[in-house]
Amino acid sequence: MTDSRALAALTILNAIAATVYLAQPNLFPLIVLEQVKLSVVHGNSPMSAGAYARYSFILCSQGNDIASGYQFGCLALALSEKFNDKAINTRVLLMVGALTIPWKHHLSQGLPLLDRAYGDGLVSGNLDGAALGHYYNSQSSYLIGQELHELEHKVAVRSQQLRQIKQELHLNNNELLRQVILNLLGRSDTICRLVGEAFNEDTMLSQYQSASNILGLYSFHLHKLLLYYWFGQPSKAAEQATLAAKYLAGATAQATVPLFYFYDSLVGLAQYVAAPYPEQQLVLERVNNNQAKIEHWAQFAPMNFQHKFDLVAAEQSRVLGQKANAIEAYDRAISGAIEAGYILEEVLANELTGIFYLDWGLEKVAASYLQDAYYCYTHWGATAKTDDLAKRYPYLLQPILKQADPAINLLNTLATIAAPTLKIDVKAAENYPLFTTTNNALDFASVLKSAQAISDTIV
Repeated sequence: MTDSRALAALTILNAIAATVYLAQPNLFPLIVLEQVKLSVVHGNSPMSAGAYARYSFILCSQGNDIASGYQFGCLALALSEKFNDKAINTRVLLMVGALTIPWKHHLSQGLPLLDRAYGDGLVSGNLDGAALGHYYNSQSSYLIGQELHELEHKVAVRSQQLRQIKQELHLNNNELLRQVILNLLGRSDTICRLVGEAFNEDTMLSQYQSASNILGLYSFHLHKLLLYYWFGQPSKAAEQATLAAKYLAGATAQATVPLFYFYDSLVGLAQYVAAPYPEQQLVLERVNNNQAKIEHWAQFAPMNFQHKFDLVAAEQSRVLGQKANAIEAYDRAISGAIEAGYILEEVLANELTGIFYLDWGLEKVAASYLQDAYYCYTHWGATAKTDDLAKRYPYLLQPILKQADPAINLLNTLATIAAPTLKIDVKAAENYPLFTTTNNALDFASVLKSAQAISDTIV
């Protein structure tokens, strides 16, 4: 780009683009379109890579043209590589990694780009971009179901790094997510209120509102929606869905947008049976509109969206009394989530399937699915949910819960025998489930296998 006026205009637009995305998202597409126009008419500059990256995720989300959007994302990466401007690279990597790739590939494939975005941001002084890359990394890691104990540690480290570079806005959003994780780990007195070590909704919500932190407001209400739904409070979840919808524009192209439509449908269907007929019709209409979006996205990235579509379809068939359709859809949702590696949807599908069979009066079948859900929650690290299931379905989970005491007794016996004479390599032993399990629900065979494995690490 040689035209000085065009270059100056592109520079100004590039400087304000990130702020506009967060504070005035409805204005954001106009800025991006002008950037792309300047680059096409007057030639490319290093900043054109950022323009194409922004255009890519607008096409993927608001433009419903995922194929073209993905091509522009690839163009942005190639151009960024060519000019090798690390400050620009920071923005390109985080936008393509978090906002373009998930519409075409598994959400996890964007994580390496987000790691690079943070590094390039620190080197170049683009601290805002580095911080946003860190937050997107935390968010994506959570959504793909990384083990919660390990993830909480990573998110806490990122928060400390964001404090060091004084990026308060992204720090607050990262800490909001960390508090969600702490709640699920059982490290909060009130499971559906985000008050604890990392975040206090009583003070932060007003701060978000005064700062026009639309992304923060959307994330806050979305996570509250999920927590209320997971812990059996659909009416409160519906209230949070209404609030989250007001701030959807603040999360343009993020992976949390399809998540909203997914849970908005589930919450509506959870209230369907008790609702009067006119409201039932509105619920079905809303669910159908949400499903049309998810079905479109699933055509391009089935690994991210198809199992979500199938689970909503199962719940919709359930409330309509279409048991055969529901059974098939539940099984598709479970197998699809397992294949794609989304433990959050796998565990939710198992739990909802168990409830479906329990309502049908098939307790033995229900028990199988609820026990699978319990084990999945344990594997994920969500102690609050295992406790919740144990309280709600103690009879159906009895085979698991009864195993707790023998497991503890065996562990204590092994420790008593080993303590006087043996020295354990603790670092190596931490690799085994016996030392890292989130609760006492270990089957006897697992304990024996763990004990045998640990014996190989004795010094």
